[in-house]
Amino acid sequence: MGIFSKFAAVFVAIPSAVLGGMTTFLFTAVAVSGIRILSTAEFSRRNRFIMTCALSIGVGAILVPTWFSYFFTYSGPNKALRGLLDAITLLMEAGYAVAGIISLILNLVLPEESEKDELVTEGAETRVANMESGISSSLDPAIKRASPTGMDGDRETTEETMTKLE
Repeated sequence: MGIFSKFAAVFVAIPSAVLGGMTTFLFTAVAVSGIRILSTAEFSRRNRFIMTCALSIGVGAILVPTWFSYFFTYSGPNKALRGLLDAITLLMEAGYAVAGIISLILNLVLPEESEKDELVTEGAETRVANMESGISSSLDPAIKRASPTGMDGDRETTEETMTKLE
């Protein structure tokens, strides 16, 4: 038994600044590992929406940690129910737990997009971006590159060119 107190004395002797630095490094390493996992995921519209909802609500729970404390205001004699409600409140005040629950629910509820739908959507987004920048599209021959001088010698914008084409 006396050997464990010697190990405890070693940990107690570590300065708090060193422990703070080690803790910061540890949690930063966990965050970088999470970013690495997210970078390997496919970023479809559905997945981006799920991540946006989960992270926004999770960060909100971190910024306002007492947001869930007013949901259960039970003050009756049942200590088991009081303990259950306190546990739920504690869980819902943790931002990572809220983000995980929201992402799990949205992942189960939102339908998967087919690859064909994504390609059509990405093609439409690309065409809109090309129209705004004045690049002609091979998908739509009616859209032509806007000339910098226009037809009457003045500079015209892509919007003016598009309205003329319509």
